[in-house]
Amino acid sequence: MRKLHRLTPSFLLLLAICVSSTVTHSGCSLVATTMYIVNPNDIDAEYEGLVGQRVAVVCESDRSLPFDSYMVTHELAEKVSGLLRQNVEKIDVVKTSEISDWTDHNELNSYTELGSAMNADLVVVLKLAEFRVRQGQSMVQGRADVAIEILDVATGEVIHELDSVNSTYPPNAGISKDFSQRRFEDQFRRQYVRVLADQVARRFYDHDSRMAIKTDRYYQEP
Repeated sequence: MRKLHRLTPSFLLLLAICVSSTVTHSGCSLVATTMYIVNPNDIDAEYEGLVGQRVAVVCESDRSLPFDSYMVTHELAEKVSGLLRQNVEKIDVVKTSEISDWTDHNELNSYTELGSAMNADLVVVLKLAEFRVRQGQSMVQGRADVAIEILDVATGEVIHELDSVNSTYPPNAGISKDFSQRRFEDQFRRQYVRVLADQVARRFYDHDSRMAIKTDRYYQEP
C-alpha cells in the first residue's frame, strides 16, 4: 500500500487549483500529474527497517566466480553504503574502510561478530552469486545475481531476505569491443558496479521510477 505523504502548503495549493477545475478526465489527469511532480518517488522501498539504524554493508562472492570478480565485492559494498547514506533517513552507515581495516587485523568468524565490532545494529549482507562483464570473445554485457539479507546483530539472526537482484546491463544487447583495449573493460566493469549498486540500494528507499529506468536500461559510454 502506498504511504500517505506529508501535505505541504505548496502541495495543498496545487491540489486546490486542480480540484477547482471541472472534474473531467483531463482534470483527474492534471491532479495525478501534479501529485507526481510534487512527490516523484512513486516506487516504495521494499524494506524500510534501515531507517534510524547504524548499518554495516558487507559483500561476499561465490567461490566459483573468476578471481577478478573478488575485486568487485569491496567496490559494490562501498557504493551501496554511499547510496544508503544519501537516501535513507537518519541512517548511520559504517565506512567501508573501517570494515576493511577490521577484517585486515581480525579473523572474520561471523557477520554478527563484525557487526558488534562496528557497533552496528544491522548488517546488510550482499551475496554475489554471479558477476561477469564479458560475453563471448568480443562483447561486453554486465550480468550479476545478488542475494540480500538483513542480519540483526543483537540476536545474530537473519530478520529479512529480499528477492535477489538479477541484473543485465545493458539489458537488450551486448556491446562489441576489442578486448585488447583493457582499459575499456575496466571502465565498463566500474560503470556496471555503479549500476548494480543502484539496483541493490534502492530496495531500501522510495525512488523515482523514471530514474530507475534510466539507470537500468540506457547505456552510456564509460
